Amino acid sequence: MDTLLQSRAKQYPHSIARPNECTYVLDAYASLFRKLQPKLFGAEERACVNLWQCPLDGHFRHETARNLAQLVSHFDTQDPRSQPHPHCRFVFINAHNMSSHERLNVTSQMMNDILTYHQIMPPFVDLMASFGRNAADDYQYCGFRSEARLSVRNAALAVPELHRSGQVLELCYSLRAVEPSTSIPDFPWSIKQMAIAHTFDVKTGQSAWVVLKADDLIKDRIMSATRSPGLQDMNSYQDVDESLASSLASHLVFCEWAAEHWRWYVNFLEQEVQDITGTKTFSKITAPSSLRDAQRAISMIAPAARSGTFLFGRTLSRISTFGLIRRNSRPSKVSDSDGSGSAVSPDGAFQIGAANAITEKDAEEEEDGEEHSFSLEDIQHLQFIEDKINEAMLVQTTTIKVLEQLRRFYASLQEHPEWRMGLSRECKGSLTRFNGRLANIEFDLNLQFTRAETLGTLLANRKTLLGQIMEWRSTEAIKMISKQSHTATKHMESMTDEMRELAVKTKQETVSMRIITLVTLFFLPGTFISTLMSTDIVQYDHSKEIFSMAALKMFLAISLPMMFLTFVAWYAVYWYVNNRERVQKLKNQMHLRGDSAA
Repeated sequence: MDTLLQSRAKQYPHSIARPNECTYVLDAYASLFRKLQPKLFGAEERACVNLWQCPLDGHFRHETARNLAQLVSHFDTQDPRSQPHPHCRFVFINAHNMSSHERLNVTSQMMNDILTYHQIMPPFVDLMASFGRNAADDYQYCGFRSEARLSVRNAALAVPELHRSGQVLELCYSLRAVEPSTSIPDFPWSIKQMAIAHTFDVKTGQSAWVVLKADDLIKDRIMSATRSPGLQDMNSYQDVDESLASSLASHLVFCEWAAEHWRWYVNFLEQEVQDITGTKTFSKITAPSSLRDAQRAISMIAPAARSGTFLFGRTLSRISTFGLIRRNSRPSKVSDSDGSGSAVSPDGAFQIGAANAITEKDAEEEEDGEEHSFSLEDIQHLQFIEDKINEAMLVQTTTIKVLEQLRRFYASLQEHPEWRMGLSRECKGSLTRFNGRLANIEFDLNLQFTRAETLGTLLANRKTLLGQIMEWRSTEAIKMISKQSHTATKHMESMTDEMRELAVKTKQETVSMRIITLVTLFFLPGTFISTLMSTDIVQYDHSKEIFSMAALKMFLAISLPMMFLTFVAWYAVYWYVNNRERVQKLKNQMHLRGDSAA
């Protein structure tokens, strides 16, 4: 008793009376325990520790401790005779909001007292690390630790007042299983975890359990099983053999939880795979037949490029429509009356406009094809399912290993050199049934692992096939778009040649117009003066054919200056217009240079 009292004054795991770990190992566990306290343990107002214990009368009772004082009242070491120690005690600790990623509904002092009073082995701290807020996932970590303290040297740790002999079996392990859940949208399953610590006194038959699980599922099952009259193994503690059989039956409740839903979970994953790949993998695959088909095929590979692909397709559609209109509105041949007109052949007309027009029939075929089409989102969802399959296989593998270790631990007790407990016939039968049922659970988990492994292989093969189909369709789409782009380029080259020819002809006509303008300007003053002199303003005698030098001088004196002034005025206007364009061009260049420098 004094040893236990001294231990309770220390912090766990240094509070273990006689640990089998070295000091530096205990220091590491103590450091981890202190590190976990802020994110693992909650406030006292949320504390709720459920005690399910069976006293000497053999009937289980439910007690709740909501603070340290209430908890200590059940762990009274000062006067244990005031409250007899139970034959079996389950300590259930759940989490806030029923989530493993929330703090436990227990304070650090309460947990320290629970672990110290029941002398839980230090490796249990490792299993606790997977719980709590912002806890590491440990990628579905499961652990198992066991120890048989059967040596007579452990008798020095006996506490007769608490019915402890000091010779105990110690176990701690964690399990993970799949349960129905609503935590992930559109995915009704989730991996849950549970950590168990167990001690069994081989002399007195006293047992203690510490169970960490976010919700109350296991607590309700243990309570229901211990109340069932037909399950004698769960509520019989008359002697050591019956107590051991009850411990084995409790282990089975935990192990059956770890295996019960895997069949339905694998069925769900299989249905998800079939829904995505069933019809799409084996349906008829055809190359894109239209520009919209090609755009959709490319968008399946790169959704981020959908808008760019659509704009490119729309540009091609506009080019094809323009080519079609231009071809239909262009005459076959045009000639001028003097034979100098230009002839344009319709052979270079753009032919893809009508072929790319989306008719109602094409739209109906597109809607029908969407049922059998697939996209990058489907590949991403398949990857998500594949990750879930791999996760399930990992959890199943680690759970099987934990169950194997549990079965081997109890099977090896008979061969333990310090095992002096003579098992009764009933207890041997319970141990045989325990090994058989545990083997059945392992077999079922192995079977579900094989199903998940086969489903994962099938999914990987179909995902590869879908990727190849999408790649082939995108390649064909790129080929079609490239061919249409090449045709559009040829058409644009043809249009460019026509525009160049038109520009040359325009230039020629401009030169001709300039010549005509110059000739007109040359004769304009003389024509004007001749017209003026033919009026009544200037009178000449027309009856005589006499050459008048004075009239000629007057004509030249007026015509030549007028002609000169006309050419000067024309050049001035021409120079002003060109100079204004040149100045505007220089201003634009300086503005662009200024923007570039800025």
